[in-house]
Amino acid sequence: MIETDLGRCVASFYPGATGVTGAAKLSGGASQETWTFDIVHPDGDVGAILRRAPPGYQVSPSPSRAPGLEAEAVLMQLAHDAGLPSPRVLHVLKPEEGLGRGFIMVRVEGETIARKILRDEEFAKARPILARQLGRIAAGI
Repeated sequence: MIETDLGRCVASFYPGATGVTGAAKLSGGASQETWTFDIVHPDGDVGAILRRAPPGYQVSPSPSRAPGLEAEAVLMQLAHDAGLPSPRVLHVLKPEEGLGRGFIMVRVEGETIARKILRDEEFAKARPILARQLGRIAAGI
């Protein structure tokens, strides 16, 4: 079902896209859903991520520190445009698209699980330079 809705949505904003494939919900995310999928395009498929509020999620009337998904998409795109390592936002969802609140971005390969980054041998060479890289990113923000 989500592939059909995603395919219709993607076709509306991504010129030449013929659908999506491989939609799978990723684990993690305490309050939002994250889906990985590929945009099918004659020039080559594009890896993408859907980040959205779970179906039926109601925005709380009380003030929150969270900026909301729309603002998150804007901030991520600003970071990308400034040359910081951030995925390019492709589209902010509209109510009529039937996918809820959220956005679609280019999928960036990498690891987000801190335990793996801190302990796994494959990240041993990255650990000594990670703090400096994070400092540069924070300064860029």
